[in-house]
Amino acid sequence: MSGTLTYLEPAHFEALAAALLQPDPAVDRSSLHLNAEASDFLRFNQGALRQATSVHQVYATMAVERGLRRTESSLSLSGDLAADVRRLQAERTLLTAQLDLIADDPWLQRPATATHSQRSESGALATAAMSSRRCTRLPH
Repeated sequence: MSGTLTYLEPAHFEALAAALLQPDPAVDRSSLHLNAEASDFLRFNQGALRQATSVHQVYATMAVERGLRRTESSLSLSGDLAADVRRLQAERTLLTAQLDLIADDPWLQRPATATHSQRSESGALATAAMSSRRCTRLPH
């Protein structure tokens, strides 16, 4: 497990899940939620470009359950699969130990079977010509 990943492709999430969601006799259920974003921003003020920036961020939420006890933690990821797996495995160990310290949650509800979902949203930046036309039409 090595290499830098963007986590924007399903295969990258699957690599994390394969490493982290192995059966563990200390927990009844574990889950992994990944939230990744890669965005480019252009900010204009009075028709002039004031800021151009990119955002690349990835957060993973690891949760473990035993009986009616559940705990979770979120970490930002680096994109280095081996390093991220080590950090999440260490976090899972801490979470598992915390299960003994928390009370049962009588309202805990969970799916009867394993679930998997994915949502992806994408967009495109306007071309330079389109942006220029829009800016020249703005009142000054």
